[in-house]
Amino acid sequence: MDGMARFPESAGWAYIKLNYVAFGDLNGDGHEDAAIGIYAKSWGTQSVSLVYVYAGSEPKLLASFPTGDRADHGLYGLDIKARRLILDLADPDFRGGDCCSSRFLRESFVWNGRAFAQSGPVWRYMFQLDSDRDEEALQAIAAASPQFIAAKARGGCPKIQISPNYKDPDRVLFQMHNMCPVSGNGMLGNYAIELKSGRLFDLDSRTPTDPPEIDTPEIQAVRKKIFAPVRVK
Repeated sequence: MDGMARFPESAGWAYIKLNYVAFGDLNGDGHEDAAIGIYAKSWGTQSVSLVYVYAGSEPKLLASFPTGDRADHGLYGLDIKARRLILDLADPDFRGGDCCSSRFLRESFVWNGRAFAQSGPVWRYMFQLDSDRDEEALQAIAAASPQFIAAKARGGCPKIQISPNYKDPDRVLFQMHNMCPVSGNGMLGNYAIELKSGRLFDLDSRTPTDPPEIDTPEIQAVRKKIFAPVRVK
């Protein structure tokens, strides 16, 4: 009972999986409707995200449509609010290969009696820090770390590297490395910042550092900037 149905290779599709379910009135009849997000994977490289909407007044399919394939508008989440179907879709403009994207687009749809039509603006949200596009923000955060400040003071070469965490986008981490020997102190070590909370971790010992938090005005400004949604259209 894992929400997954598996098929033999002769069927073409390897499996389909139920990923998301949301309830709410979409057609204005006073009954809760159901929106379901499904991921289908073939035995090859093809996959697709699908949305099914069922009317609550009677058990019938109201609408169904594909959203896309993984990093190209793959379904990341769905919700129903104020008679709107809200879809979070992987942003292909920030894709990192076919599998993943560092941003997602939030789009709203309304039922017009025949189909779901896009309504309102499209917003882009942070999903995962991107090592190229977010380099400036990452450097600003790393520069506020006491470990980095101390390493620089000793003539070190602190660098940063993304630590992907696609399964838990609310817990954004990145590693901090010293890329050259520090005189008398060896390598600086590996660290990570839980960006939304500001907690700093030593990845070697798996424990918070002392002090455990980096909550300077610079960090707060970076958090606000990179996590704020951006209107796309």
